[in-house]
Amino acid sequence: MALWLDDVLEGLGIIDAAFVATSLGGWTALDYAIRRPERVTRLALMCPGGVGRQKVGWMFKALLTRLFRRGGLRASAMAVAGLDGDRGRQALDAVVLTFTHFNPRRERLPVFPDEALRALTMHVLVIVGGRDVMFDSHQTARRVRECISHATVHLLPEVGHAVFDQAEPIAAFLRA
Repeated sequence: MALWLDDVLEGLGIIDAAFVATSLGGWTALDYAIRRPERVTRLALMCPGGVGRQKVGWMFKALLTRLFRRGGLRASAMAVAGLDGDRGRQALDAVVLTFTHFNPRRERLPVFPDEALRALTMHVLVIVGGRDVMFDSHQTARRVRECISHATVHLLPEVGHAVFDQAEPIAAFLRA
């Protein structure tokens, strides 16, 4: 992925950039920042993979819901993302459409070692949902606070894996 991102940035004529990413994209952005710290000016991550323990219990419940309940795909997507039927309807529709046509990643993401996180030199913002069923957000917050002294961490206790309404805090972080 790092080589691909190198090609993308080179093709766009960009030497360095700030990255904002979520979930698996957060893992990818973090991996890139570790491998190419000179190319990443700031890093804003929402519910990133690769920091806290990846949970698997939700997969069994989602699979059973999907198989045995009418509208099961939508219900399982709601449960995994932490969305209700009204809030985030467009995001939920996108998740359902995605999983209608693509298989989700099933293997565990590699967890970044403490040394790799400590080596990050750019400013980092991490926003996690306290009710995330995919990643241990409390462990993510703790590891980021312990390993990245110049990181800002926001743990949103009533939020699941889908984090909304954070555009302004992220924009302020990017402008700082």
